[in-house]
Amino acid sequence: MQAQLDAQGKAIEATQNDLSTTQSDLSNTRTELTGSIAHTHDELVLLEKKGERNYYEFDIYKAKQFQHEGPFGVRLKKANEKHQYADLELMVDDRNLSQKHVNLYQPVMFSTPDSPQPVLLVINSISKDHIHGYVSAPRYRQSELASMSNNTGGNTSTDPTTGSDTTASSTRQKLPAPQ
Repeated sequence: MQAQLDAQGKAIEATQNDLSTTQSDLSNTRTELTGSIAHTHDELVLLEKKGERNYYEFDIYKAKQFQHEGPFGVRLKKANEKHQYADLELMVDDRNLSQKHVNLYQPVMFSTPDSPQPVLLVINSISKDHIHGYVSAPRYRQSELASMSNNTGGNTSTDPTTGSDTTASSTRQKLPAPQ
């Protein structure tokens, strides 16, 4: 009986250790994700120095025309200073996208066909009929990455069934739709 109690105590202890490890991993992940959004110009400069993405700062006033920032155009439709949100219209690849109630520091993410990662738009300050923020775009387009991998020769391996050389493909495979 005592051996069973000791075994259960050890199992509970191991579970508690796993739980504390998971909690610390979650807090580290939250810290990493929070660190990827710049709240000030200085934080934006630090992110830019990492060299992973291109950053474009903007000041946009309410207008009827689109202002081109980075890889797309942005138009401010409404800025609510009291509740700190803005209504935007984006022009991405000749398509209009409407984003309503974009909160302060809330990243607006969207993908373009030629980028491996999403493009982000973040608003840092909202005042009457004016917003300030930045656009974060991937440094390289998919076509640039493909041409770089072609220039380096790519990864080749020999197929054991046919004995012929095959080149590793870096393109994504389309998964079947869930049913």
